[in-house]
Amino acid sequence: MRITDARHRPVVATGSAETVGRVDGFLIEAEAARITGLRIEVDGSSTVLPWDKVGAFGPDAITVTDASVLREPADLAEQRRIDPELDPIGKPAIEETGNNLGTVSDVDFDPATGALRAVITDVYELPADRLLGLGTYAMVFGDMRGLTPA
Repeated sequence: MRITDARHRPVVATGSAETVGRVDGFLIEAEAARITGLRIEVDGSSTVLPWDKVGAFGPDAITVTDASVLREPADLAEQRRIDPELDPIGKPAIEETGNNLGTVSDVDFDPATGALRAVITDVYELPADRLLGLGTYAMVFGDMRGLTPA
């Protein structure tokens, strides 16, 4: 699944069948190459839906048991990851040596585990296991020798 397809998807509580929010972004832990949570918009403000509280990630909605699983960021690292400035779409992808790898157009992830599979740029499909960091300016990747354009 790609993050551009999942963004703005409703989050529905299975107990009440009510929409409790909408996906506004993804909390990406670059070092582990995985999504650790979702930034959920609820009445104009952002909350965190930890990945382990997602009931199911379906084609039309994300389910949770109830709205109580949404919470404020748990620590400074999570507070940083909830920042909309860390959205990878539109950022440059660069190799740690400074080589340009294109502009990020999407990120492919496993909806069951949150593991990142690939980062798609306008030039390459980059293996997520080479991701070193994600900041407000760029996504940085390790050695990409031998990479061929997609």
